[in-house]
Order: sequence, then C-alpha cells, then structure tokens
Amino acid sequence: MSALPEGAYAAALASLPGVGPRTLRTWLDDAGPAAVWRLLCDGGLDPRFAAAARRTDVAGGWEAHRRRGIDVLVRGRPPYPSVLAPDGEAPASRLSAL
Repeated sequence: MSALPEGAYAAALASLPGVGPRTLRTWLDDAGPAAVWRLLCDGGLDPRFAAAARRTDVAGGWEAHRRRGIDVLVRGRPPYPSVLAPDGEAPASRLSAL
C-alpha cells in the first residue's frame, strides 16, 4: 500500500468524535496531519482521542472520499486557497471537488 497523503490524515482527524474546528486548527498549527495522527494514536497528543484514532481506518476513509470525487486540502499546503492563509480563523482543512 502506498503512503497516504496529508489530506487523508486531516480528514481522519476531523472525523474523530469531539474534534471541532478549533482543536483541529490547534493541532495542525504545530505539525502536519500525519505527524499529529501518529502522536494521537500513541496517546502522546491528547489521550482522550487515542482510542478512537486507533479504531479509525484512515485508508478506508480516504478511499471513500476519493470514490466520491472529494479531495481534502490542508491549510499551509498547496492547493489550499492562499487568500485564506492570513486568516487566523480559517479552517485547518477544506473539502474540494477533484
């Protein structure tokens, strides 16, 4: 299996129960989605979410997004809209049509 893109991990993080936009933005301000995911699964970032993260099928979720023609854009990485970059309240990730 090939490595998953950062958008796959951003989608998985956003899908965790109890994770809202502010939490996601805070996590992704400090590290990329894949790194945050690893920390979360290891219980090192926020133990409240570790069990749910370990039960989440990141690859399966990503495949479902792709089948529906959905991409996930991550703030600070192309092709996320640069016009939103200076906005401190901009979402950490956005859905986009492929």
